[in-house]
Amino acid sequence: MTRKNRNIVFYALTVSDIVPPLGIGYLVTSLRTHNFDCDIQYIENAKDNEKAVEEICNLKPSVIGLTSVSMHFKQIKDLCEKLKSACDAIILLGGPHITSVPETLPPEVDVGFLGEAEETIIDVFNLIENNSFNSDSLRKIPGIVFYDEGNNLNIIDDRRPPKNIDLCAPPARDIFPEYYWKRDVAVMLTSRGCPYKCSFCQVVAVTKLCRYNSPQKIVAEIQELYTKYGMKNISIADDLFVVNKKRVKQLIEELKNSGLHGKLTFCVNGRANVMTEELVGLLAEMGTTEITLGLESMSQRVLSLLKDNVTVEDNINAIEIINRAGIKTGGLYMIGTPTETIEELDVTYRFLKENRHKFAGVEVCITTPLPKTKMWDICLERGLIDSDVHSFKWDKLALAVDDFNANLYVGDINHRFFSHIHQLFRRLAHQPDLPLPDSILISEEKIKDNFIKPAINDFMQVRGSYLPEKWEQGDVFWTNGLTGTEIYLKPSGNESKIVLDYFTGQKEGGNGNYKVEIKLLDFQDETVLLESELEAPKASWRKDCLDLPPLHTVKMLKLIINSDYFCPKKSGQSEDPRNLGIAIRDISLVSDEKQGFIANLLSYFKCRCK
Repeated sequence: MTRKNRNIVFYALTVSDIVPPLGIGYLVTSLRTHNFDCDIQYIENAKDNEKAVEEICNLKPSVIGLTSVSMHFKQIKDLCEKLKSACDAIILLGGPHITSVPETLPPEVDVGFLGEAEETIIDVFNLIENNSFNSDSLRKIPGIVFYDEGNNLNIIDDRRPPKNIDLCAPPARDIFPEYYWKRDVAVMLTSRGCPYKCSFCQVVAVTKLCRYNSPQKIVAEIQELYTKYGMKNISIADDLFVVNKKRVKQLIEELKNSGLHGKLTFCVNGRANVMTEELVGLLAEMGTTEITLGLESMSQRVLSLLKDNVTVEDNINAIEIINRAGIKTGGLYMIGTPTETIEELDVTYRFLKENRHKFAGVEVCITTPLPKTKMWDICLERGLIDSDVHSFKWDKLALAVDDFNANLYVGDINHRFFSHIHQLFRRLAHQPDLPLPDSILISEEKIKDNFIKPAINDFMQVRGSYLPEKWEQGDVFWTNGLTGTEIYLKPSGNESKIVLDYFTGQKEGGNGNYKVEIKLLDFQDETVLLESELEAPKASWRKDCLDLPPLHTVKMLKLIINSDYFCPKKSGQSEDPRNLGIAIRDISLVSDEKQGFIANLLSYFKCRCK
């Protein structure tokens, strides 16, 4: 059959240079298998829609294929609007979000794909090639969503996913940039779906049927990764690779028969209640070097809200079994679950602090409701999220974030206090060698002496800063000079001064004075109590003291600091890539009776009192 040559551009927002969007790769393979004469190109970009539109349109595509998860949907929707006005092309959209919430299909999109789309895309392309791409023809294609000529939304969701996924050829990895292979880790899928029903997982909604590749098919794809791409480390991204022990045994035999056994290492995802000595032994024999467990919580009540048929004892046993086998353990935890108490969070925190050495890596995610999950329904029932999917702020969804305050939070613990807890968990996960409190059971009334001492004080309330660091001059934390750092202080009511102890750097090659902007607000009503602009002529440690208005009725203060300073990692020359911010060593509120001591201190440091 003669096909018309078409330029097709697939585009994806990427957040990792390790995991390519394999879903797009499968679609490209499907198009190639059905002999469509297409010039297929792939573009990815993490942030810039304007640049993406320029790059896509320069290729003069006749078809544009996009994919999106829910947290990126706002950006993809904006991209669709720009593409429709800039390119004369058919726009196709697939991925977990549109599968879960097809009614949110942007009007600029010609067809949305629901679920696995290897067969669906062939049906749609046949219409395009035969010049019959219209509403009447589209209504005959199962597994799509589209707007007809009358602007009515049509959802045709009755396509069954392929039962035998051995018939689905491997993804076309050649379309992806080379840097995916430079880390010597290849990502692959050996199954689709999951037999379990975790309350937070969108897989059940997106992939309705659990199916497995045969060991023969798996080894054939591994052989290609090994010989064509030189990959010796394979990350199997299945939601639950270890669920079928018999298949693992067969896979080991196939690896031996192919001559690949012993030449490869594997990383897999596990589940605590299926990890046995026998299974872990088989995984070790296969060449597995790391097993990642979704442990979620060490409180049984919270764990039961998140996962089905798993106990805290299962979690503990799985960690021990994996460690005894000499395999690295990765731990995934979730905090901020609706109804979770501080006491329950503390159980997880203390377990992780005491057992952090048993993990090769830890990630702490915020419980996030995704569409069509049980957690989404729970949050809807509790009035925690907007039921109108058309006005829902999808960009607020995020599992792991640097700035917690910018994202949706559905937990019951006070938002500001949870921000502090979130920072402690992040430090525990990524910088466990830093000083950490033994427990997070600390109330606001226990803030001592109104000090914020990074990595020392158990109640550090900071937003917009980098994680604390230990310097020769003391413990400091970075501020973010671009967005402002928020610091929370609890006054006793009789303080008259605020003292800031910090290090100012200097922009590389810069001259003249630089500025630090200070704004102090009443936390409850956001009333501005103090605004000041400090100047620093050169890089140095500084102590600045500012007069305070009466604080007799103020229960909590919010201090916002902005700066335009370059602050090296140490006081001296540095190639540190962070080019804005200051390093704060201490902030304190001072009462009248301490003024003599403070005045002498300021004089000693040759600083100004204001």
